[in-house]
Amino acid sequence: MRGAAEAGRSLYIEGPATVAWRRGSLEVRCRDGRPRYYPLDRLARIVAYGDVRWRDDALTACAAGRVPVLATGADGIVRWTLVPGTAAGTDLGSALVAARESPHWEVRYRDWFDSQNTRLRRHTCAALGWTDEGDRRVWTRLERRLDSAWGEEAVARLLRTLEPILRAEAAEALAERDVPADLSGGWIGVGLVEDLATLLEWPLKGRLAAASARKPVAPRTVEQIVTLYEEEAAATVRSAARRLVAYLWKLRP
Repeated sequence: MRGAAEAGRSLYIEGPATVAWRRGSLEVRCRDGRPRYYPLDRLARIVAYGDVRWRDDALTACAAGRVPVLATGADGIVRWTLVPGTAAGTDLGSALVAARESPHWEVRYRDWFDSQNTRLRRHTCAALGWTDEGDRRVWTRLERRLDSAWGEEAVARLLRTLEPILRAEAAEALAERDVPADLSGGWIGVGLVEDLATLLEWPLKGRLAAASARKPVAPRTVEQIVTLYEEEAAATVRSAARRLVAYLWKLRP
């Protein structure tokens, strides 16, 4: 298990684990079998990886406490989400279904994706004080910055650990607007969670590149990696995810 029950912080639970509701707090039991307790009013969100079993009372408590939960499989694919209190005043999901039936959907979606990719790349360059030289050169520069600071092996481990978190951020941003999280199939012809997670790699790597200049020692453990993400990149990535979802309205027919 990783994460801490600090005010407004995310709780990350790595399976195998069981989550129950005990004494007004979430009771989490992981591999060692020792219970740990997390008051809901000190949590902003919960992300569960792998084999995490939820008792009904725990999910009910999360819903009542308005704490969103995202669950991914061991493969990092988002399995389900609980986003309490989302209003269906504006139904983006229905708008996307209608857009899928409009002429030239594939071209419109690709144009949307490319425009968002360019926007996020430019923002990343601006934040780092770099000249935007296009996808390949900027991407290579980001990778070289990270590898030179922390080492290629450590960076590869870090990015593998954060991949499911990017999917979870994308899924939560979609679920907040009543768009089903699991779109990796034929629902509208594209996998929105995967595509949004791909776009979110720009703000993620940008924030990591900035952090690497101040933190010469690479995070090694999963807990260190998640802590680095929460401290250095989470706010930027979540803001980018919500803006991407808002820009999906441009695809409506």
